[in-house]
Amino acid sequence: MADMHVKNNNYKSAYVYYSEAAEKYYQASKMAKREDLVEDMKEKCAKVLKKGEICKKRHKESLKDMDGELNKSKKVKLFKHLSLNEQKYVFENIHIYKDLAKSYTTAFGKTKDNQFLHAVFESNKQAAFAYILGSKYCDDDVLCLKWNAEGRKLLEKTEALKEEISQEEKYDKWDWLKNKYTSDERLVINRSSIFNGIKVNAWLVEDGVVNIIQEKVYQDPDGFPALSNSQNKHFVGFKRPRDFIQKKFKNPVINIGDNVSGFEVNQNSVGDCSVVASLALSGHLESKLNYTKRIITCNIYPQDKYRNPIYNPFGQYVVKLYVNGLWRAVRVDDFFPVDYDNNVLCCYSTKGKLWCSLLEKAYLKMCNGYNFAGSNTSRDLFIFTSWLPERKNFEKDFSNKDDLNNLWERLVRADKTRDVMVSISTGNLPNADDLGLVENHAYAVLEFMEFEDKKFVMVLNPWGRFYWKGEYSIDDTSSWTPELKEALHYDYLKGKDKGIFWIEWETMANVFEIIEMNWNPSMLKYSATKFGLWRFEDMVDGFEDLSKTPQFVLKYMPNEGDLTCSTYLWVVLSRLILDDNEDFSENEEGKEVDYISVHLLENKHKGGVLHKMKNILQKNVFTTELTYTFRIHIEEHLLKRTLSLIVAQDSRRKDLYYSLRIFSNVNFALDKAESYENQYEIPVEQEDGGGTPNDDSFYLNPHIFFKAKRSSPKRFNCWLSYNVHGYDTAVKIFLMRASKPERIEYITTDNQVGDDDSPYYNKNCATHFILNRDQSYMAVVSSFNQGDPIPGVFTIKSNVPVTYKLLDPL
Repeated sequence: MADMHVKNNNYKSAYVYYSEAAEKYYQASKMAKREDLVEDMKEKCAKVLKKGEICKKRHKESLKDMDGELNKSKKVKLFKHLSLNEQKYVFENIHIYKDLAKSYTTAFGKTKDNQFLHAVFESNKQAAFAYILGSKYCDDDVLCLKWNAEGRKLLEKTEALKEEISQEEKYDKWDWLKNKYTSDERLVINRSSIFNGIKVNAWLVEDGVVNIIQEKVYQDPDGFPALSNSQNKHFVGFKRPRDFIQKKFKNPVINIGDNVSGFEVNQNSVGDCSVVASLALSGHLESKLNYTKRIITCNIYPQDKYRNPIYNPFGQYVVKLYVNGLWRAVRVDDFFPVDYDNNVLCCYSTKGKLWCSLLEKAYLKMCNGYNFAGSNTSRDLFIFTSWLPERKNFEKDFSNKDDLNNLWERLVRADKTRDVMVSISTGNLPNADDLGLVENHAYAVLEFMEFEDKKFVMVLNPWGRFYWKGEYSIDDTSSWTPELKEALHYDYLKGKDKGIFWIEWETMANVFEIIEMNWNPSMLKYSATKFGLWRFEDMVDGFEDLSKTPQFVLKYMPNEGDLTCSTYLWVVLSRLILDDNEDFSENEEGKEVDYISVHLLENKHKGGVLHKMKNILQKNVFTTELTYTFRIHIEEHLLKRTLSLIVAQDSRRKDLYYSLRIFSNVNFALDKAESYENQYEIPVEQEDGGGTPNDDSFYLNPHIFFKAKRSSPKRFNCWLSYNVHGYDTAVKIFLMRASKPERIEYITTDNQVGDDDSPYYNKNCATHFILNRDQSYMAVVSSFNQGDPIPGVFTIKSNVPVTYKLLDPL
């Protein structure tokens, strides 16, 4: 093999093989027992060592003989966009994916999750690529040979692993999705995976494997993002961080997201104040946690084995976002819009870090680029972190002082445990300039402080300028005491306008319109997610008949250690974004408005589909928001009951794709309510009704005999309806207990089943019953007058399967 490489003038590879051969001869000489064999092995070892040294010398000479500065080393071609410090950084971190492969191997051994096995394959493949490519451009020949050998070894390992996982179905990387969701749910997930014309799949562990050694600088194949009007006024081009960060901050290598802070985040030239406020909040929370836990920077890749995001000199990054009910992978480059002075025209860090610019770009990639129509902070934080969104109106939801005080106590408790992020926003403010505020603008709440009998919040304007000018502003000379100045760090705020200010809690509630809170889902021990599709043709406005609304049955099943005295139930309903007709922006004037909601009812029928809005525990308002969240306290007695969640809509004129997320600190089961429907057409021959129960001919009316199957629950729901076709005649349904399929001549109090809400005679009638599994029944469609024609369709809907028989006409 070595001789073949010599013939091809591949002296570097020949040297590697000669070195390996020498090592084998040397080991053989030590193991040989006969002296003649020992001498023979030593002689052969010396020969191949000599050949290896000759190859090494010729390899060096071949490098020196290359013509021209450009061909002096392939390193120039590979690294022509990198500084010397960046080149050094690449070689110092060449081992990173070998380390990650070891971590993923350990994770696969513990979890048996196939995602990790595929990540092992991808990491080893990238590591092999990095070592082999690096060996071509490294100036240290010994290191080159070592890397080349390591790369070839990893390549062999990768090929073996590839063959194994490709032949075994048990290693399917999408197993987690198939095991967690039904085939119908997976269709909904797939349908809701396209944003702004770009397919964004569910997150896989291997998506985070992004190599920091590539053949060329990465440029997003989806193109540059659309610019806002404000950006276009100053835009000169897209540039990489080394052009607008490294030159300004003189950092040897760009910092992605180490020791981030909310104070460093600034909005610029893009109308996404809510996005920037959410970045400031999550970055500030990381600093409040003393960086012991990452909230948002952990969603930027590539990363080291400690989950720290690292700089990629070749500009490729993957950002993990929680969109449409799942974590998803969004791939971006690091080209950003700049002006003539190399000032970046998007969200940026005043400390020269790249994290907030990357996160903003990934989010807006799905939202028609930087030309963003607007959003709200709780929605944006939900996408960045998956923290549960809650949005309230100060005037409507906290109208009295007690409600406002209770909200303060709740927020302060959660802030101490670092389980909440809070933002506020203004509405229309005629005196905005006098107040120092911006109309219809989002602000981040960074701190809560109580001093003596006053409550204060520290607020950040994402613009990085303009501050509150009312009471307790830095311009207010009468309200501040020396003690208060010290407690609230007045001197820090008194300097340059940073858009940061303190405002008294009650004053804030009077001036600002909306408060938005995002809650840490880790506070809640148990969770479940369901995906669904509600077809437009099945939608009915109002609450007359709930039978076609999406319904989910929730039953608490406490585990050992769960507190069962009471608990809070969190419900998050999300309207999924579809690429063809919806986007992330706020509803605009003239745009079709959709209203969604979700209600909680007690299900006294032991599960199954409900037909009426009864036993309501919480009936919520309709909203045009993409996500609606409510929180309810579940008392101890309800923990033993069956509950139903009802998805609702109003004025919607298209299919609804949705996700429903449930959280609680007591274990529960969540299942879609089952519904069974049977329809029977009453034949034309039997078109003369027999009249009411007072008529002797009552037995001539259509009779349907039915019974629930033995496997059904003891009690079940049944909804009976009849629609007359072709005639304007009135009917009513009577239900009797019956032991066999025989006609009933008259009704008695013993055999009649009372219904919940029996209507009078009508052309279309419907009624609901709670029935017994062990009893059989006879339904009779009664005409109001003898001889009235009543051809039509009889429908039985139930939450259990039933057997039925339509009695032959007489």
